[in-house]
Amino acid sequence: MVGRSVVVEAARNIGSIFMSVLPMDIEDELPHSFSLESTKALESENYSVVRVFYATDRAAETNDDGKLAYDGGRSPGGALNYGECLISIPKVRKLGELSSPSIWRLEFRPNPNKHIVLLETISKEEADYLKLVREAVEKSPDREAFVFIHGYNVAFVDAARRTGQMAYDLQFKGAPIFYSWPSNDKTKDYPKDEADVAWSAPHLERFLNLLGSQSGAARIHIIAHSMGNRAACEALKGLSRNPIPGLEFRHVILAAPDIDADTFAELSAALKTISHRLTLYASSNDKALWASKTLHGNPRAGQAGDQIVIVTDVDTIDASAISTDFLAHSYFSDSWPLLADIQSLLNDDKPPESRFGLLEVKKPNGRYFAFQAN
Repeated sequence: MVGRSVVVEAARNIGSIFMSVLPMDIEDELPHSFSLESTKALESENYSVVRVFYATDRAAETNDDGKLAYDGGRSPGGALNYGECLISIPKVRKLGELSSPSIWRLEFRPNPNKHIVLLETISKEEADYLKLVREAVEKSPDREAFVFIHGYNVAFVDAARRTGQMAYDLQFKGAPIFYSWPSNDKTKDYPKDEADVAWSAPHLERFLNLLGSQSGAARIHIIAHSMGNRAACEALKGLSRNPIPGLEFRHVILAAPDIDADTFAELSAALKTISHRLTLYASSNDKALWASKTLHGNPRAGQAGDQIVIVTDVDTIDASAISTDFLAHSYFSDSWPLLADIQSLLNDDKPPESRFGLLEVKKPNGRYFAFQAN
């Protein structure tokens, strides 16, 4: 039987693993921030429970079963809501997989033994929330946290599930946090999501300011995906104008950014003043970004090919060679080579030329790095 720690170590060395996590007792291998008394009561022999923190400017609601939820509406006045989510992670699954019920398998309800499930959402007042985040940060060897900002057409519950999956698969030892803006979770509502992500940017800026000043984290990483990059870039631009003394985001990871390529090139100067390393993942296979380019008439920063974005002091990574889902838009989190690369970046601070599986590509206007084809 192959232990999960062996799987993770192998992935860091060879860059790609597509195997299932085998059933085993991994309680002692989970990061301390995962192994809490409140989560142990929910765990079983078939799944573990990960705690993630959230901040959101979505409107709160109550489900039919009386549980707290957040919908696609805006919170009154842009007020921030805080809390924690408990996420089940099956012990038998493919790394990177955000397992959900499938009608093709006659699965009609989430089952934590088989699926990644949001088990509970617990609201917290700001002071209590910051206390819990500080405790999780202090338990980690490097006193760190990451903030995930999701993209278009994503519900709160799926943002929570994705954050739990990434934290678990990356074996992140600090405080995993997600910021959820009010995406309407409907494919047809792209224009509404565009308006809402712009509306959310100052609220995200306020949250990052709060986190930077009161979390006690020595290393804060930003991981933004798709349209969420618009809020992330605008928030970081705002913070760069009047930064907290000593605040520097260790790694800012922009995955498949649905943002105008020229706009990003102009924003990058401000982003670099407040981040230690800025990494952009792009792909020429990303169908969602091809659709966005058609809609807007201009290339997106997350597209590769002849117009791949090359900016001084930005590490652009071409992930076109990585096999992924049909849309090829969530490759940063559901493809293990990408997760392994992000893990190497976060854990070891390695530049792209020192990470396994990346080839340097030189162009007249600079260089970028590309994953090798499998």
